[in-house]
Amino acid sequence: MAQSLDELLTNITLYWFTNTAATSARLYYEAQHNEGMLAPGSGGTPTGFALFAKEIVTPPEELVRRSYT
Repeated sequence: MAQSLDELLTNITLYWFTNTAATSARLYYEAQHNEGMLAPGSGGTPTGFALFAKEIVTPPEELVRRSYT
């Protein structure tokens, strides 16, 4: 889905004026430079998991069950 120039500039302006560009980019940076939160054996503490429809990353339920208790 392509954005119009107005939508693109609106998004950039919102990030610029609220000083949140670095915060929003952190998720993408960490995903590329990290094994991730769902690495096998990464959860020893009982953990809850919620899956929301519009999340950027949605792990398969099988992976979550295997990685966390």
